[in-house]
Amino acid sequence: MILEKMQEINSFLEKKMWVDFCFEKISDNYLKLVGSNDFSWGETLIEIEFKDCIYANILLNTWTKPDNHIFIQLQEKDNNSFIEKKLSDEYKKIILYAENDFCSIIYAKDIQYKLINV
Repeated sequence: MILEKMQEINSFLEKKMWVDFCFEKISDNYLKLVGSNDFSWGETLIEIEFKDCIYANILLNTWTKPDNHIFIQLQEKDNNSFIEKKLSDEYKKIILYAENDFCSIIYAKDIQYKLINV
């Protein structure tokens, strides 16, 4: 189910040239990102919620669309990683990509999204 949601997010973003992302809410075990073509317009295109987060290493940047570039990906487990050895199988490693091959990592149990003003 989480993989299908990521594919839907990527399909939506494939139709855009760029999307700026920022945090809308950060609290215990919860992250909410919002994306817009330009936040000065006051128009949000997408909201992405990460629920039951236990780890996040995030610096946000503009997502741009070079050839075959995805925004979000479910990462396979790396059994050599110290962090992943400490996590149970119920958490998923999620990678967010921005321009210049920059990426952020979130470990969460679930992801939700909502398209707005589409």
